Amino acid sequence: MKYIKDIVSTPIPNPIYQYFEELEPGKVFTGYNLIGGVPLWKESLIGIKNFELVKGLANQLVSFLIELHSISEERASRDLKLKVRNPRIKMYNLYDRIENKLFPYIKKDAQREITDCFETSLKGEAFSNLDITLIH
Repeated sequence: MKYIKDIVSTPIPNPIYQYFEELEPGKVFTGYNLIGGVPLWKESLIGIKNFELVKGLANQLVSFLIELHSISEERASRDLKLKVRNPRIKMYNLYDRIENKLFPYIKKDAQREITDCFETSLKGEAFSNLDITLIH
């Protein structure tokens, strides 16, 4: 939250204190001053009958996600101090592991099918034009 609070226009809680020493459920916590608004619980959302209100909520969410996904790879690495994970490299590494560790146990026709699927994806136009974005 603290990394994106100055990047997105949606109000983001600013942590005043945090405890991450023991990474166990019930022992990790963050404290912050409340921001304006109302929590959007599942039950609350289901109970909304006004289409315009739902549309407004959807627009807020879309705006936030567009801003979040617009943070460049360079900025994520430089300003946010986040490790950039390239999906192309991850997919090539996945295929390499499958080929080296699983292929010995898979029938030849299944190997060809897996290879064709990966090659079609990895060499396709859509995959070559991927933008790296933050994953949330």
